[in-house]
Amino acid sequence: MPSRVRRQHFQPSETQDLPPTTNDSMTSQHRLIIGVDFGTTYTSVAYVQTSIRHWSEVHSLQSFKDKAQVIRQWPNRAEDRNDIQTALLYNKKEPQDPYFGWGVEYAPDFCDKEDLSPEIRLFKLSMHSSPETTQIREQLDSIATGLDKTPANFVRDFLGKLRSYLLDGPESFFRRTFANKVEDWKVEWALGIPAAWQNPHEQQVYVDAAREAGIESPALVSEPEATATLFFAMEDQLLKVRITLYHLLGEYN
Repeated sequence: MPSRVRRQHFQPSETQDLPPTTNDSMTSQHRLIIGVDFGTTYTSVAYVQTSIRHWSEVHSLQSFKDKAQVIRQWPNRAEDRNDIQTALLYNKKEPQDPYFGWGVEYAPDFCDKEDLSPEIRLFKLSMHSSPETTQIREQLDSIATGLDKTPANFVRDFLGKLRSYLLDGPESFFRRTFANKVEDWKVEWALGIPAAWQNPHEQQVYVDAAREAGIESPALVSEPEATATLFFAMEDQLLKVRITLYHLLGEYN
């Protein structure tokens, strides 16, 4: 039976505690919260290193926002960027270890072209059924079948490579950033989802793919909610603000 999808909303006024730490040492109180904006064409990652144990310790969204960092260093990319291509390329002889992100551009330099799959993009669309994406989803199904995979496996493999770049081994991003301290920290993940993903099954496919990629207990946060939270974090003094939320059924102020 599939496990229940966990939704998490950033509400500093909540009285419930954050998940308990693994032990009582000061080191174990540190958390590394990683937020992933898994996009159709590009993916971004931000993180916060914090020791808060309860939402009441967040005195303002502004102070919390100031601690957040966007990852700008990516493998196979010389210059800094805020994002990475949401793309995969498989060597058919080693399909368990695909090239990802900017690495797909260099794969032909290391493999025989006949061993390479087509560049695989737009696979996020495979998780949401829509008449507008029928053709793309059919193409993804065809490519996946040829690789003895499913489109959901593309999501899993991309997130797995992303997680590995961030956390696995001494050359991973967070090991280079925080040295070995990260080994003692509690790592938490927040994954953004589009507002259109209201179907629990679609959300579950995403969560299952993330878990298979080694992302434990991911929390789902709607992209509009994340955007609104950031907006308020950027505005310390909200004197006269008119916010308009556009909904399929109308306009709300």
